Amino acid sequence: AGRVEWLERRWGRRDTSLCWEIAIGLLPSWRGRGVGTLAQRELVRYLFTHTRVERVQATTDPENRAEIRCLEKVGFQLEGRVRRAQWRGGRWHDQLLFSLLREEFPLHTEPGQAAGT
Repeated sequence: AGRVEWLERRWGRRDTSLCWEIAIGLLPSWRGRGVGTLAQRELVRYLFTHTRVERVQATTDPENRAEIRCLEKVGFQLEGRVRRAQWRGGRWHDQLLFSLLREEFPLHTEPGQAAGT
């Protein structure tokens, strides 16, 4: 169906300022089925369960409405726009920065269950 991955990000120079940034890529035939939401929710659950980070973040193109909806369903909050952050297709593109904090994510819901249901 595709892939999810996580990358280490640091805010400042200290080892105590580590967070994870997640990313996803789905094959076109799997889009629009909820697979991306489920995969990203379970990746966040894994990262908060098995690491000590306080924050998970994600970025996406402002025109990627499907990914924006997906991140919001998982519980991510928009923090802002990072201007001209990505070189793609011969020009610079803005990115939207989303984050989810440990205290905002319900670790004890059943896998695949939407938060709050």
